[in-house]
Amino acid sequence: LYRHERRKVRDEKMKVLNTQKLDPVAKHFDLNCLRVLASRYLLRNNKNEITESPSQMFERVAILIAIGDLLYDNSLFTKDGNSKQDTDEAHSYLEKLDSFDYKFKIGDYYLNKYHFRALINHYITLANKGQMKVGFKDLLTKIAAKQFDNYAEKISEYYELMVSQDFLPNSPTMMNAGGRLGQLSACFVLDMPDDMAGIMKSTSDAALIFKSGGGVGINYSDLRQEGDIVASTSGV
Repeated sequence: LYRHERRKVRDEKMKVLNTQKLDPVAKHFDLNCLRVLASRYLLRNNKNEITESPSQMFERVAILIAIGDLLYDNSLFTKDGNSKQDTDEAHSYLEKLDSFDYKFKIGDYYLNKYHFRALINHYITLANKGQMKVGFKDLLTKIAAKQFDNYAEKISEYYELMVSQDFLPNSPTMMNAGGRLGQLSACFVLDMPDDMAGIMKSTSDAALIFKSGGGVGINYSDLRQEGDIVASTSGV
């Protein structure tokens, strides 16, 4: 009876995840957890089919977090802001992301093209502040030479924190880290100007934020009160 019940649960998990084999995370998580992951967080293709396992999802998120740590390595980062680098070189890589899909790795963890995009954008942000000691090509050379493979430990550490459910990031991070949107923020506050174009722009912005997995608060302070005259139509 015990084996029968275990087999039923296993079969249901495989059905939920659309897979023929359960990875270690799927075996460890209960069925309800996997239903939530499948419905909200696991990446899908344009046919709405799940394309990653729970383990791959947590790895995808953990790698992105480690990229942030890596760029603050003492060999790369300086706090004084007096280092000048050519960011045009880094910008040029944004036009050829597909060529760098799973080309670089940290330890045994490969960076997909969206991880690579995050590396570029974070580098540019720090370089514009004068805080990068090396050029972008030099950074890639160092990564290829495995000089930062010690950051694989950071990836593993963060991965284990999530898998053990001791800590989980917010929903947009789970959905978008290492993914096409790359939008990690949960909360946005928008204003709403007192004119039709501004009202519709704020509404459109809110819809796009919802689509990316974020939540919205709107400040309506600038809108006229109910009952005020609308000049263009003499309505209220």
